[in-house]
Amino acid sequence: MKPRTRIQKEVVRLSSGLPELTDKQKAYAFEHCFKHHAYRTKGGTITCSECGHRWKGEHTLAETICGCSCPHCGKELEILDTRKRVFRGSAYYEIITTRKGYQVLRYFMVGATYKVGQKAEYSIREVVQWWIAPNGKTEVIARLRAMHTMYYDLWTEWSDMDLRSNKMLKAYNIDAYKTYPAMRIIPELRRNGFKGAFHELTPYEFFTAILTDSKKETLLKAGQTEMFRYAVISNINLHEYWNSIKICIRNGYHIADASMWCDLV
Repeated sequence: MKPRTRIQKEVVRLSSGLPELTDKQKAYAFEHCFKHHAYRTKGGTITCSECGHRWKGEHTLAETICGCSCPHCGKELEILDTRKRVFRGSAYYEIITTRKGYQVLRYFMVGATYKVGQKAEYSIREVVQWWIAPNGKTEVIARLRAMHTMYYDLWTEWSDMDLRSNKMLKAYNIDAYKTYPAMRIIPELRRNGFKGAFHELTPYEFFTAILTDSKKETLLKAGQTEMFRYAVISNINLHEYWNSIKICIRNGYHIADASMWCDLV
Protein backbone atom coordinates (compact mmCIF):
# COMPACT_ATOMS: atom_id res chain seq x y z
CA MET A 1 0.00 0.00 0.00
CA LYS A 2 1.35 3.42 -0.95
CA PRO A 3 1.53 5.84 2.02
CA ARG A 4 -0.74 8.84 1.54
CA THR A 5 -1.26 10.61 4.86
CA ARG A 6 1.41 12.39 6.87
CA ILE A 7 1.46 9.71 9.59
CA GLN A 8 1.69 6.90 7.02
CA LYS A 9 4.67 8.53 5.32
CA GLU A 10 6.36 9.11 8.66
CA VAL A 11 5.77 5.54 9.83
CA VAL A 12 7.17 4.04 6.63
CA ARG A 13 10.25 6.24 6.92
CA LEU A 14 10.81 5.40 10.59
CA SER A 15 10.21 1.68 10.06
CA SER A 16 13.16 1.42 7.70
CA GLY A 17 15.39 2.71 10.50
CA LEU A 18 14.42 0.17 13.14
CA PRO A 19 17.44 -1.77 14.41
CA GLU A 20 18.04 -5.44 13.74
CA LEU A 21 17.52 -7.82 16.64
CA THR A 22 20.48 -8.12 18.95
CA ASP A 23 22.04 -11.48 19.77
CA LYS A 24 20.60 -11.16 23.29
CA GLN A 25 17.07 -10.62 21.96
CA LYS A 26 17.38 -13.61 19.64
CA ALA A 27 18.80 -15.81 22.38
CA TYR A 28 15.87 -14.93 24.66
CA ALA A 29 13.41 -15.96 21.94
CA PHE A 30 15.13 -19.26 21.23
CA GLU A 31 15.38 -20.06 24.93
CA HIS A 32 11.85 -19.17 26.05
CA CYS A 33 9.57 -19.74 23.05
CA PHE A 34 9.99 -23.53 23.09
CA LYS A 35 10.22 -26.38 25.55
CA HIS A 36 13.61 -28.07 25.48
CA HIS A 37 13.43 -31.85 25.56
CA ALA A 38 15.63 -34.86 25.96
CA TYR A 39 14.41 -37.67 23.72
CA ARG A 40 14.58 -41.09 25.38
CA THR A 41 14.31 -44.38 23.56
CA LYS A 42 12.87 -47.59 24.97
CA GLY A 43 16.40 -48.81 25.65
CA GLY A 44 17.13 -45.79 27.87
CA THR A 45 19.34 -43.81 25.48
CA ILE A 46 18.79 -40.06 25.91
CA THR A 47 19.47 -37.45 23.23
CA CYS A 48 19.71 -33.71 23.90
CA SER A 49 17.50 -31.65 21.58
CA GLU A 50 19.89 -28.69 21.71
CA CYS A 51 23.33 -30.11 20.95
CA GLY A 52 22.52 -33.67 19.82
CA HIS A 53 24.64 -35.31 22.53
CA ARG A 54 23.63 -38.86 23.52
CA TRP A 55 24.09 -40.67 26.80
CA LYS A 56 22.66 -43.56 28.77
CA GLY A 57 20.09 -42.67 31.40
CA GLU A 58 20.59 -43.98 34.93
CA HIS A 59 17.53 -43.01 36.96
CA THR A 60 14.44 -43.49 34.80
CA LEU A 61 11.76 -42.41 37.27
CA ALA A 62 13.69 -39.39 38.60
CA GLU A 63 14.51 -38.23 35.07
CA THR A 64 10.87 -38.57 34.05
CA ILE A 65 9.61 -36.51 36.98
CA CYS A 66 12.39 -33.95 37.41
CA GLY A 67 13.98 -33.85 33.97
CA CYS A 68 17.72 -33.88 33.45
CA SER A 69 20.72 -31.81 32.41
CA CYS A 70 22.72 -32.49 29.27
CA PRO A 71 26.26 -33.51 30.34
CA HIS A 72 27.66 -31.85 27.21
CA CYS A 73 25.95 -28.41 26.96
CA GLY A 74 24.38 -28.19 30.44
CA LYS A 75 20.86 -27.43 29.15
CA GLU A 76 17.99 -28.29 31.51
CA LEU A 77 15.70 -30.70 29.65
CA GLU A 78 12.31 -32.37 29.98
CA ILE A 79 12.25 -36.09 29.21
CA LEU A 80 10.13 -37.15 26.24
CA ASP A 81 9.77 -40.87 25.50
CA THR A 82 9.45 -41.18 21.74
CA ARG A 83 10.72 -42.88 18.62
CA LYS A 84 10.09 -39.81 16.51
CA ARG A 85 13.22 -38.38 14.86
CA VAL A 86 12.25 -34.87 13.71
CA PHE A 87 10.39 -32.17 15.66
CA ARG A 88 9.32 -28.73 14.47
CA GLY A 89 7.69 -25.81 16.23
CA SER A 90 6.85 -22.13 15.78
CA ALA A 91 5.77 -19.32 18.09
CA TYR A 92 5.16 -15.58 18.11
CA TYR A 93 7.69 -13.38 19.85
CA GLU A 94 7.19 -9.71 20.66
CA ILE A 95 9.42 -6.72 21.32
CA ILE A 96 7.81 -3.57 22.73
CA THR A 97 9.82 -0.46 21.94
CA THR A 98 9.56 3.21 20.91
CA ARG A 99 10.65 5.23 17.93
CA LYS A 100 10.46 9.03 17.64
CA GLY A 101 7.45 9.37 19.95
CA TYR A 102 5.59 6.30 18.61
CA GLN A 103 4.88 3.15 20.57
CA VAL A 104 6.06 0.26 18.39
CA LEU A 105 5.01 -3.37 18.75
CA ARG A 106 7.25 -5.70 16.75
CA TYR A 107 6.14 -9.29 16.20
CA PHE A 108 8.39 -12.11 15.02
CA MET A 109 7.70 -15.67 13.94
CA VAL A 110 10.25 -17.90 15.62
CA GLY A 111 10.84 -21.37 14.18
CA ALA A 112 12.67 -24.38 15.60
CA THR A 113 13.74 -27.68 14.04
CA TYR A 114 15.03 -30.51 16.20
CA LYS A 115 16.54 -33.65 14.65
CA VAL A 116 17.66 -36.44 16.94
CA GLY A 117 21.45 -36.51 17.08
CA GLN A 118 21.88 -33.06 15.50
CA LYS A 119 22.19 -29.53 16.83
CA ALA A 120 18.93 -27.57 17.01
CA GLU A 121 18.22 -25.09 14.20
CA TYR A 122 16.38 -21.82 14.90
CA SER A 123 15.03 -19.07 12.67
CA ILE A 124 13.37 -15.72 13.36
CA ARG A 125 11.59 -13.37 10.96
CA GLU A 126 9.64 -10.20 11.58
CA VAL A 127 6.04 -10.37 10.35
CA VAL A 128 4.08 -7.44 11.87
CA GLN A 129 4.77 -3.96 13.26
CA TRP A 130 2.15 -1.86 15.03
CA TRP A 131 2.85 1.87 15.19
CA ILE A 132 0.76 3.69 17.81
CA ALA A 133 0.83 7.48 18.05
CA PRO A 134 0.35 9.26 21.42
CA ASN A 135 -3.23 10.15 20.39
CA GLY A 136 -4.07 6.48 19.73
CA LYS A 137 -3.97 6.55 15.94
CA THR A 138 -2.40 3.42 14.49
CA GLU A 139 -0.76 2.10 11.37
CA VAL A 140 0.34 -1.46 10.64
CA ILE A 141 3.30 -2.68 8.60
CA ALA A 142 3.32 -6.39 7.82
CA ARG A 143 4.15 -9.12 5.37
CA LEU A 144 1.58 -10.54 2.98
CA ARG A 145 -0.54 -13.46 4.10
CA ALA A 146 -1.04 -16.61 2.06
CA MET A 147 -4.56 -16.61 0.65
CA HIS A 148 -7.04 -19.49 0.24
CA THR A 149 -5.82 -21.38 3.31
CA MET A 150 -7.48 -22.23 6.60
CA TYR A 151 -4.80 -20.26 8.49
CA TYR A 152 -5.40 -16.52 8.58
CA ASP A 153 -1.87 -15.79 9.84
CA LEU A 154 0.16 -17.89 7.40
CA TRP A 155 2.75 -15.30 6.38
CA THR A 156 4.41 -15.19 2.98
CA GLU A 157 8.07 -15.09 3.97
CA TRP A 158 9.37 -13.70 0.69
CA SER A 159 7.07 -10.67 0.79
CA ASP A 160 8.23 -7.25 1.98
CA MET A 161 7.29 -5.53 5.21
CA ASP A 162 4.90 -2.95 3.81
CA LEU A 163 2.10 -0.64 4.92
CA ARG A 164 -1.24 -2.50 4.98
CA SER A 165 -4.71 -0.99 4.60
CA ASN A 166 -6.80 -3.66 6.38
CA LYS A 167 -5.66 -2.68 9.87
CA MET A 168 -8.55 -4.36 11.68
CA LEU A 169 -7.68 -7.81 10.35
CA LYS A 170 -7.56 -10.31 13.20
CA ALA A 171 -4.20 -11.67 12.05
CA TYR A 172 -2.47 -8.43 13.05
CA ASN A 173 -3.78 -8.46 16.64
CA ILE A 174 -1.24 -11.00 17.87
CA ASP A 175 -1.10 -12.52 21.34
CA ALA A 176 2.60 -13.39 21.43
CA TYR A 177 3.80 -16.47 23.28
CA LYS A 178 6.70 -14.51 24.80
CA THR A 179 7.51 -10.82 25.17
CA TYR A 180 11.06 -9.55 25.58
CA PRO A 181 11.23 -8.33 29.21
CA ALA A 182 13.04 -5.05 28.49
CA MET A 183 10.21 -2.79 27.29
CA ARG A 184 10.41 0.84 26.21
CA ILE A 185 7.16 2.77 26.76
CA ILE A 186 6.12 6.26 25.63
CA PRO A 187 5.29 8.61 28.54
CA GLU A 188 1.65 9.02 27.42
CA LEU A 189 0.96 5.36 28.20
CA ARG A 190 2.43 5.60 31.70
CA ARG A 191 0.44 8.80 32.24
CA ASN A 192 -2.75 6.96 31.23
CA GLY A 193 -2.28 4.13 33.70
CA PHE A 194 0.04 1.49 32.21
CA LYS A 195 2.14 -0.13 34.96
CA GLY A 196 3.48 -3.19 33.15
CA ALA A 197 0.47 -5.55 33.23
CA PHE A 198 -1.85 -6.10 30.25
CA HIS A 199 -4.71 -7.79 32.19
CA GLU A 200 -5.16 -10.62 29.65
CA LEU A 201 -5.36 -8.23 26.69
CA THR A 202 -2.94 -7.95 23.81
CA PRO A 203 -0.63 -4.92 23.99
CA TYR A 204 -2.36 -3.46 20.92
CA GLU A 205 -5.80 -3.71 22.57
CA PHE A 206 -4.53 -2.34 25.87
CA PHE A 207 -2.54 0.59 24.50
CA THR A 208 -5.16 1.79 22.03
CA ALA A 209 -7.90 1.54 24.67
CA ILE A 210 -6.23 3.81 27.21
CA LEU A 211 -5.03 6.29 24.57
CA THR A 212 -8.40 6.75 22.84
CA ASP A 213 -11.05 6.32 25.54
CA SER A 214 -10.97 8.41 28.74
CA LYS A 215 -13.60 6.20 30.43
CA LYS A 216 -11.50 3.08 29.95
CA GLU A 217 -8.51 5.01 31.23
CA THR A 218 -10.52 5.93 34.34
CA LEU A 219 -11.53 2.30 34.92
CA LEU A 220 -7.91 1.22 34.78
CA LYS A 221 -6.69 3.93 37.13
CA ALA A 222 -9.56 3.20 39.57
CA GLY A 223 -8.52 -0.45 39.80
CA GLN A 224 -11.65 -1.74 38.02
CA THR A 225 -9.54 -4.04 35.87
CA GLU A 226 -12.25 -6.65 35.23
CA MET A 227 -14.64 -3.96 34.00
CA PHE A 228 -11.85 -2.40 31.96
CA ARG A 229 -11.01 -5.70 30.28
CA TYR A 230 -14.68 -6.48 29.58
CA ALA A 231 -15.22 -3.02 28.07
CA VAL A 232 -12.29 -3.57 25.69
CA ILE A 233 -13.10 -7.08 24.49
CA SER A 234 -16.90 -6.69 24.29
CA ASN A 235 -16.92 -3.13 22.94
CA ILE A 236 -19.93 -2.17 25.11
CA ASN A 237 -21.21 1.40 25.26
CA LEU A 238 -19.72 2.53 28.58
CA HIS A 239 -21.83 5.70 28.55
CA GLU A 240 -24.93 3.61 29.32
CA TYR A 241 -23.34 2.25 32.51
CA TRP A 242 -21.18 5.20 33.51
CA ASN A 243 -23.34 6.64 36.29
CA SER A 244 -23.54 3.24 37.98
CA ILE A 245 -19.81 2.70 37.50
CA LYS A 246 -19.04 6.03 39.19
CA ILE A 247 -21.14 4.96 42.19
CA CYS A 248 -19.08 1.75 42.42
CA ILE A 249 -15.82 3.71 42.26
CA ARG A 250 -16.91 6.26 44.89
CA ASN A 251 -17.98 3.53 47.32
CA GLY A 252 -15.00 1.25 46.77
CA TYR A 253 -17.05 -1.57 45.21
CA HIS A 254 -14.95 -3.79 42.95
CA ILE A 255 -16.79 -5.27 39.96
CA ALA A 256 -15.60 -8.88 39.94
CA ASP A 257 -17.80 -10.25 37.13
CA ALA A 258 -18.27 -7.46 34.60
CA SER A 259 -20.54 -9.40 32.25
CA MET A 260 -23.00 -10.35 35.01
CA TRP A 261 -22.85 -6.87 36.53
CA CYS A 262 -23.77 -5.27 33.19
CA ASP A 263 -26.67 -7.70 32.75
CA LEU A 264 -28.00 -6.87 36.20
CA VAL A 265 -27.69 -3.14 35.67
